[in-house]
Amino acid sequence: MSPTVSRGSLAPGSSLVVGRDAAANIVLDTPNVSRLHALIERASLEHWFVTDLGSRNGTWLNGHRLEAKERTAVLPDDDLRLGPHPIDLSRLALGVHAAGSGVHLDVRGLSRSVGRANHRVVDQVGFTAVPGEMVAIMGPSGAGKTSLLSTLAGSTPPSSGHVLLDGLSFYKHHELFRRAVGYVPQEDVMHRSLTAEEVLFFQGRLSFPPEITDDELRARVARTLDRLELDEVADQIVGDEVRRGLSGGQRKRLNVAMELLGEPALLLLDEPTSGLDARAAMGLIRQCRRLAAEGRTVLMTLHQPRVEAFALFDKVLLLAKGGKVAYFGPPGGVADYFATRTNLPASTAVNPADYALDALDPDEAKHRRSPSEWQQDYRRSKDREGNVTARRWAKSRKDARKQARERKPPKAGFLRQTAVLVRRQVRLTLRDRYGLAVQLAQAPIIGVLSVLLFGRARFDPRFFKDDITPALFVLVAAAVWFGCNNVCREIVGDRAVLARERRGALRPTAYLASKVVVGGVLVAAQVLALLAVLVPVLDLQGAGWALVGVPLLAGWCSMTMGLLISAVARTEVHAIGLVPLVILPQIMLSGVLLPVTGERASAASSLLSNLAPLRWAYGAMLQTEFAAETARGMATRSPIVTFWSRVGFATDQLSVNLLVLVGLSVVCVVCAWAVIRRSPVR
Repeated sequence: MSPTVSRGSLAPGSSLVVGRDAAANIVLDTPNVSRLHALIERASLEHWFVTDLGSRNGTWLNGHRLEAKERTAVLPDDDLRLGPHPIDLSRLALGVHAAGSGVHLDVRGLSRSVGRANHRVVDQVGFTAVPGEMVAIMGPSGAGKTSLLSTLAGSTPPSSGHVLLDGLSFYKHHELFRRAVGYVPQEDVMHRSLTAEEVLFFQGRLSFPPEITDDELRARVARTLDRLELDEVADQIVGDEVRRGLSGGQRKRLNVAMELLGEPALLLLDEPTSGLDARAAMGLIRQCRRLAAEGRTVLMTLHQPRVEAFALFDKVLLLAKGGKVAYFGPPGGVADYFATRTNLPASTAVNPADYALDALDPDEAKHRRSPSEWQQDYRRSKDREGNVTARRWAKSRKDARKQARERKPPKAGFLRQTAVLVRRQVRLTLRDRYGLAVQLAQAPIIGVLSVLLFGRARFDPRFFKDDITPALFVLVAAAVWFGCNNVCREIVGDRAVLARERRGALRPTAYLASKVVVGGVLVAAQVLALLAVLVPVLDLQGAGWALVGVPLLAGWCSMTMGLLISAVARTEVHAIGLVPLVILPQIMLSGVLLPVTGERASAASSLLSNLAPLRWAYGAMLQTEFAAETARGMATRSPIVTFWSRVGFATDQLSVNLLVLVGLSVVCVVCAWAVIRRSPVR
């Protein structure tokens, strides 16, 4: 769909600037276009030049990104795009152009196999959708509807076949079309503690370039909420099973709004009406119909819609089991097409959607026609010729010229994304008041119990009188518990949101950094609260920086282990179950029960203890408290020092212990980052 023209065309010898800013000659009101995106010059009737002005999403010529500030010749039949938006030079004019136009979608012989047995879930699918059309993808269970949609979105690669957007390969030019395709998953993937406005704001802040101000983004969020009739609940939290929030229909619309915020040209929705009553489902389909009427290409998977909803679609793609195309065409032709190819009585075709699905289900159809027969029949039909072949993209594409060199697009700034994610994480943490209260109450409770146990030196006089080592162990053990337990559910709980955001510009490094920053502050608050209870009561003699720094470092190191647990766990329950398997062995290998170094230690325990942060933290606390300049350190012949020496911690290795804790933290963070980076993107 070409942009609408408001006033006069560009004469030969003239030039103009295209951008999002009102100062541009042509204004494209979309976040995918920079404020001043590109300079276009018309040398003659048939000769043009374009210069990218340092745009964020690039200026693309025939599928290749142009170098910034480089003047490049363009012919009228070349494919020129600012970001994902095409520019028709023959209709180029001054004024405001409409954004959000759709793309011409050609799917040709698309197949996808899964598993070691190469089971075919999408089989030679081919169809065509043009801008302004809304297409329903339907079929019985096992027809591969979701598999097809995720392949069209680029989330899963096909085994064979092509997906062409305006004649260009989507897979070969994925960076060009990445922002032009919006994929709405079946689940309502969003943070339930945020309000509807906050969900869209943080989505835009992560996806849009930094040149878009907060005020500009909030205005765009408000328009998007209004378009989907969510403006009245903008300040209401999404809600979950515990906290009431948006209704099911409102969450579905917010799910769509998250993709609509970026003005996609192709909108893919996976069963957006699932879980909704008939009225809410009908309302959502009508709203998608309006989005298609704006010029977008809209595809959605559905399960047996009402007759009124079925009639709103321009085209219907019916799949038989195994992902085989049984029909593609207008919904009005479904009943006639299947009536001539099935034994089902035409009188049952009150709802054409139900009638077609009954015919495609081998268990329901009396003649038990196989999916392969449906596929072959459609390939030979006139419907395929008229609705697919005749509508394919007919314009030729030229190879990019030498001056249109390929280069990697700029990535979103790490620090900016980290700041946004920290801001969101803080808000999520504060919204979970009960969980935060439980976490903050742990330190005072452990501190009070420690005072009751150790405040009056209640030890067996036959052992060591006035022994401070149990209190030191509890201090660092509590810090290790705080760090691991606090964050063990963070990443696994965010897995669906993380997978969706990684389809955009989210950096896994920034995401992990935000978890480290917010989790680290919470651990620091817990450790300081514990010290505030213990220090006034216990006679601690170590250096102040070490008494604070060692538990903090132990807590932060354990926190990175907790993040690694959260990254590898499949569910939150699994993550919680893994925490004791990480903490309890550390207690056993810490040296407080039996020596883990020296002659009395076994080789296996010595080796395994090297991986236990609690062992190094406990050793560092002993070295701090029994340093040479302290009263306990000077009492070289006291039984307590004899015991401490037998544990195996030397008096001059404090720096080594601290460095090992730092090293273990780095290793855990890198491993967690690698797991996140390899996780699937939806």
